[in-house]
Amino acid sequence: MKLIPAFRNYIRIAASIIVCAIGGAAASAETAPAAQWDESDLNELRAATALLSSNGLSLQDYDFAGLDAAIAEGDAVKSDNVAGALFSKIAIDLRSGVTPVEKRIRWRVLDDVIGQAEIAIAAQSAAAANAVAATLSSFEPDHAEYRALKDALQKAAGDENLQAVIKVNMERWRWMPGALGADYILVNAPAYEAIIVRNGELAARRRVIVGAKKTPTWQFSALVTGVAFNPTWFVPPSIVAENVGALMKKKPREAARLGYYSAVDVGVRQKPGPKNALGEMKLIMPNPYGIFLHDTPARDLFERENRALSHGCIRVDDALAFAAAILGPQWNEETLKGIVATNDTTAIELETPLPVYVGYFTASAAKDAGVTLHPDIYGLDRAILAERGVKAVASPTADEVGECPPG
Repeated sequence: MKLIPAFRNYIRIAASIIVCAIGGAAASAETAPAAQWDESDLNELRAATALLSSNGLSLQDYDFAGLDAAIAEGDAVKSDNVAGALFSKIAIDLRSGVTPVEKRIRWRVLDDVIGQAEIAIAAQSAAAANAVAATLSSFEPDHAEYRALKDALQKAAGDENLQAVIKVNMERWRWMPGALGADYILVNAPAYEAIIVRNGELAARRRVIVGAKKTPTWQFSALVTGVAFNPTWFVPPSIVAENVGALMKKKPREAARLGYYSAVDVGVRQKPGPKNALGEMKLIMPNPYGIFLHDTPARDLFERENRALSHGCIRVDDALAFAAAILGPQWNEETLKGIVATNDTTAIELETPLPVYVGYFTASAAKDAGVTLHPDIYGLDRAILAERGVKAVASPTADEVGECPPG
């Protein structure tokens, strides 16, 4: 790793978005021969109702009646077409979820693009090998959390409220990438928690503060390219308009004491220091939402149970230790404290960018450990359930959440 000027790599995430979009378009443009379905294949596809139920999907969304009718008619071509369409829908829903992208409120996590060519090839192979069930199962999310929720769904039989919330969260896991990587950061806003995973194992867990109800934290993915210490805060225009601008105008000495100043681009900045809203460090993670993981001088707020308090950014408890866990063993906490003590803005670049996923999971489960529910702080469970025609929920909405000082 090497020291670099602060804030150098803010455009890398754009490249990954473009590559993902181009790759998805190319995959969709491919073609593959239609599958030939024999009686055994059709019966196995008909039995996929059990697979759908175990994954929390609604059977009424799938044209099994049409498949039955095609089979009864004995028209092989029609049966192949209906079976192919049904196989495709099941595969897509298992891999990517049933909620249209435009109805995933504030969800911008980049997921895998599955093309029709990939599905057609899978269907052809499944029919040829008489392995329809196994092939469809392979489209399920390969996440330990998803598998634990799937197991919990079966154990919650009879509890409609709990099942409804588990299904919502299984759906959100289907929106996630198929593989998060061996190393990544995952923030779960409703749990007020961030974890670091290294080599597939939990390396660190921290309490976090997330956006208030009026200024919610978006769900998105990005790449952490480095860590900035003693960062300058580029105050968002909304916060300048809300209170910082008035402070600078009416109480200029107090504003100066807190480190606020007007930059040459007419923006407002806050100098590094003990009063800086970003604290001693922030992660360099370019994204279009202006949301970062960072420290805070208001560390007593981590003791609150309800930590939906910020203007959208994610504040991390024990931030220097968190940064050390990201940077690796050559950068221990004491070394980072020495960097902070210089009062100079310094950035350390990661040798390999680290994916970060900011998600929204109101139910979490671990193998043989039951289900833990987290508050639906932004009311997003209700929105998804309403779309599915379900009113009952188990996770409470936080009707009143506090707002922190600017930052």
